[in-house]
Amino acid sequence: MMLRSRGVLRFAATLAAVSLISACDGSDRSKPLEQVDTIVIPEADTTTRTNFNIDDPTLSIPETFPVSDLDLLTLVWSDEFDGAQLDPEVWFFESGDGSQYGIPGWGNNERQWYLPDNARLEDGKLKIEARRETVGNFGYTSARINTRDRFAFKYGRIEASIKLPSGQGLWPAFWMLAQDSPYGDWPSSGEIDILEAVNLDGFPGPGGTGGGNEIFGTLHYGGGNLGRIIASNTYVPSTDVTSDFRTYAVEWDETEIRWYYDGILYAVENSWQSDAAPYPAPFDQPFYILLNLAVGGDFPGPPDGSTPFPATMEVDWVRVYSGEESEPVVEPTDPGIIPEAGVYASDPDTMNEDLAPPGGIQDFGSGAVIADDFSDPTFTRVLRVTSGDAYDPGNVEVGFAAFTGYAAGFAADYETLHFKVKGDPSNLATFEVKFFVEGDGGAADNGQVLDITNYAGADVLGNGWYQVSVPISDFSSLIDSNDGFLLGPAGDQGERFSFLMTDIGFSAEGDTGGGTGLGIYSETYTETAVTITNIVSAGNTVTIEDSTAVPPFEGLVSLSLTYSDNSEGQGFGGAIFEFEDEDVSAYDTLKFSIDTSAFTGFANLTVQFEPPGGGTEGGNVSLASYTPVATSGNWRTYEIPLADFTAVDTALVNKLGFFNARDDGDVLLAGTLYLDDIYLTTTDGNGGGGGGGEGDIAVNGGFETGDLSGWTLFPASADPDEQTVVTTNPREGTYAGRLNNTTPGTASLIKQANLTPVSIGQTATVSFSARGSCGVGGVAFAEFFTEVEGEGTSSNEILGGGPLVLDADPEAWTDFEFTVPITADVSGGVTLQLTATTGGDGSFADVYYDNVSIVIN
Repeated sequence: MMLRSRGVLRFAATLAAVSLISACDGSDRSKPLEQVDTIVIPEADTTTRTNFNIDDPTLSIPETFPVSDLDLLTLVWSDEFDGAQLDPEVWFFESGDGSQYGIPGWGNNERQWYLPDNARLEDGKLKIEARRETVGNFGYTSARINTRDRFAFKYGRIEASIKLPSGQGLWPAFWMLAQDSPYGDWPSSGEIDILEAVNLDGFPGPGGTGGGNEIFGTLHYGGGNLGRIIASNTYVPSTDVTSDFRTYAVEWDETEIRWYYDGILYAVENSWQSDAAPYPAPFDQPFYILLNLAVGGDFPGPPDGSTPFPATMEVDWVRVYSGEESEPVVEPTDPGIIPEAGVYASDPDTMNEDLAPPGGIQDFGSGAVIADDFSDPTFTRVLRVTSGDAYDPGNVEVGFAAFTGYAAGFAADYETLHFKVKGDPSNLATFEVKFFVEGDGGAADNGQVLDITNYAGADVLGNGWYQVSVPISDFSSLIDSNDGFLLGPAGDQGERFSFLMTDIGFSAEGDTGGGTGLGIYSETYTETAVTITNIVSAGNTVTIEDSTAVPPFEGLVSLSLTYSDNSEGQGFGGAIFEFEDEDVSAYDTLKFSIDTSAFTGFANLTVQFEPPGGGTEGGNVSLASYTPVATSGNWRTYEIPLADFTAVDTALVNKLGFFNARDDGDVLLAGTLYLDDIYLTTTDGNGGGGGGGEGDIAVNGGFETGDLSGWTLFPASADPDEQTVVTTNPREGTYAGRLNNTTPGTASLIKQANLTPVSIGQTATVSFSARGSCGVGGVAFAEFFTEVEGEGTSSNEILGGGPLVLDADPEAWTDFEFTVPITADVSGGVTLQLTATTGGDGSFADVYYDNVSIVIN
């Protein structure tokens, strides 16, 4: 029911005698007009009462779960109306005109006075009867019953079998209100109208709605500064709703409410708000049930001489179902790709939105509603796009988000468009990615329609989210002149829909990983690579070939290794890279990336160097012993210290194999594994650990000595546990530095102190990685400053740095970098200071650092 704060409209109890007086003498009439009989409206009997309210009902709120496709529904509550009398433990019987609640006329200028006994059970059905009879100044009576303080529920499916009355001015409703109104008075705590109808078999009401065979499903919410917000959906069934019993239902979950008529889905709402709390308020609390038949009011208008009285709304049953308990929300296995050049970010602190659309995010004429800063259990900031019908009002449902206003040809500078998307699979199966010239719409071949659910460039992240990466080379026109792009399901989707997106942006070639070093397999190396003489399978047959079946870690092609079944009885299977004899003693790390999307059990893969020690203990390692150092979609990047291949003489290596992919039962697996960017590097250079590269003056910046050699500790007398080197989850290599400060009001720090050579006029690029957590008042800090000769650690000028914003996940590394000019006296060198500072009692700062590099240019 829609509530409006208006005064009550009252009228006389009887219709006066009506006479017509002719202005003529009546000679043109065959017979004078006789007086019309007076119509007397009887007074209602309010003294006899069958339905009584009780003072101490028991409130029942069962645990119910949202309904998903293919769920087995469980009936948790019903009233079949088979008894002799309505149960006051189940139903509360309203009386009057609403004045007791401060809403005379029930907020809608309605013309009925509610009496408990206008609701009765008869022939196994609830009958709510509206009668033409008076109570005081009210000319009609009816009934309104509810389950407030008796039964309420949150989420699931509620349905009722109802035969609706026809007649001008009649307003039957099946609806729900909040049991406890925790967000404030209506509409702040919300209203869910499962079914409303006005003027059935009649004409539209004053607002032009209703009449005929039209029904409504509506939400009311907002309140406060938001005002009242109405989300109403109309539907005209093909069957007469007044001729028989029809089933009206709502399915309600955390983020969506769906309306059904006789099993037909006709409306969906998944966007609402409250002035008192964030989404999904107010529809995140228990609601109770109401049934009533109103007469007159703002919505239907008054009854007329054609309205049949008494009029009856019949209800065969009301039922509430629970869906199945879902599995706990599983966070994505990884955060997916964070684009190099951001358009829209789930966390702007981790992705600069340097490509935020200058012209804004538009609906591309579709009439779609685009909500920014929408909330999702997985990503806290997403775009939500809800379809509109502006292309053909009333006949289509289309929804696009268009990113506009860019300089012409902006996308030509990039290799890949990345975005994350979540929505109904039927919509994602026709998802369009399109570049356009604003005002032109672009040529027909500048768009790609993708089936995200099966697209080779899409990875499943979890919780319904996909990571999508689309090569710019797939767009054959307008890339040199485009000034915008759009995302969304192509064409008319048939019914209203919504989808979510986040982390939208572009990446240039090679931004997702790789590096320099001694390349074994990659498309992007600029330094010397080994000469591969052959790639062969060993033991159980492995088919080895270049592949574009899945997006590579970088470039255009990855290497696929398809392991066959074990029908030949081999105890192992593998792919071996054979190359010319190499002295790899100058390197200390093997780095490679693996895509696991089509191959379970990859963690048991064995990596093996030969000779010597090939096939022997110490010549191979299992990936199960290592943690990926980086992820991108389904790709995992591993770094394995060569020292872990204890039986291998690194002065002479000519084979590298990937063997023995097995399941937990030690059975050789069949499937395809994808490899990319295999190379040897050193933790002293670009590939792992920081420190020691060309122009890099940091000493032991990757902590790969296993101790704090090269670092100055302050205070020197600090608890040894505060300043340590650890092997748990390093950013690169084997070790990371840790400052674990739990002493209130102190600073624990380590320094790369008084580093040389450096001089005024040069620039310094400082980079490092950090992770960890800080309690209230705790701060992670980095500071880079000049030193003056003879003054020890005193600083002459702070050049860069400041407090660090760490990832909320203490296990997730964040990379930091800044470049500054050397503009002051550096006769004493330069110093980089990494700090963990605490506040008052109970404060702490537990911070890990790795890959520290100070490059003088």
